[in-house]
Amino acid sequence: MPLQIALPPQREEPPATLWGWANVRWGLHEGWWFARRYLVYGIVLMILGGSAMLKRNHMAALGVVALYGLGIPSIGAIVGALRPLCRTSLGAAFVGMIAMLPITTLTVILVAPRSLGVGLLVGITLGFAIVYGGVGGLYLRGVYNR
Repeated sequence: MPLQIALPPQREEPPATLWGWANVRWGLHEGWWFARRYLVYGIVLMILGGSAMLKRNHMAALGVVALYGLGIPSIGAIVGALRPLCRTSLGAAFVGMIAMLPITTLTVILVAPRSLGVGLLVGITLGFAIVYGGVGGLYLRGVYNR
């Protein structure tokens, strides 16, 4: 049996206007759909022993919940606002990179040791945003058949 990925329920798509509030609301809705799944995943990992990793990185479980619960819908809002740029693969990768910047920045602030230095922390943030945002943008473009 092939692996099937659950997709958000399809809603009528708003008009493709840059920064249109309908697109931002659509992005928040889609982002919250994904965030709920990640919140459940994060809670299950913490129950199964992921708390050791949190303690090692001096991070509270509330930080993880806030990161998923607020960060992922924020990504959705950014993607929604820039959605018309996702018509091409290059545009989708660019939007993914831009959308990942806030959450990668927050993750690095919460998890990375300060001893690495500002330059390396900025490099890690940009690297994750470029790699995960670019790949994620292309993946989601395929999922939503843009």
